[in-house]
Amino acid sequence: MFDVDKVRAIMARYPHIHPEDSYLLDRYWKDLSDALLEDVDGTIHYLRSEATPEELERVSEVTDELAEYSQNAELIHAIQDAYLSHPETRKDPLLFTNLNISIGFLNDTAAAQQLLKQQPSENSEHRSSPIPRRHGDDGRPCTAETVSESAGSRI
Repeated sequence: MFDVDKVRAIMARYPHIHPEDSYLLDRYWKDLSDALLEDVDGTIHYLRSEATPEELERVSEVTDELAEYSQNAELIHAIQDAYLSHPETRKDPLLFTNLNISIGFLNDTAAAQQLLKQQPSENSEHRSSPIPRRHGDDGRPCTAETVSESAGSRI
């Protein structure tokens, strides 16, 4: 069962961690991702109905871990929807950068491509700035096509 109080207690530690204290930051990120991964369906519900813009900023710091360890495209889609549902977060390009990176961790390339297609376009009314794209080792932007190509190279 998802424990929102546990997640919020972990998030409450963040402001007290010095940005250069890598040990405490790593511990914080691990604790947060572990708590969110304990019940993925509960996390999805939390993201869609309860998470505040500040909490979404904290979640954005662990989206790659959430994608990699859960391999759950619905979870990443819930994060994407949550970002777009709050005026404060839909204008923050860093959140979408983290989201793009997390999409790259999904082994299901069809789901990854679908998530990339569902992102708002650069002219969308949902955002005031374009979504930064993750660039691969070859310098090309992360798109549905390059996700497909890179997945083919992993097989």
